[in-house]
Amino acid sequence: MFMARFVTNKSQPLRVDSLLALNISDDGGLRAYAKRYYEEFNRIQACNQELAVVSFKNGLDDDCPLWKSLAKTLPKSMEKLMA
Repeated sequence: MFMARFVTNKSQPLRVDSLLALNISDDGGLRAYAKRYYEEFNRIQACNQELAVVSFKNGLDDDCPLWKSLAKTLPKSMEKLMA
């Protein structure tokens, strides 16, 4: 009985699709979006860095200055993006 409940109550690991669902308009503000995105990224095991960077850019508004900067040169890793 314990094992059946333990297995059903175990939290599911996060997948990349949780990053794709994040948008800057959800919370408002670039800092809040970047913080939330980086926390989600760190909770996902074996996440592709380039996909995460592209997903971060796609979550930004088109008129955001950071989006325009990322359209010119896209970093290859999350560490470089967050720097």
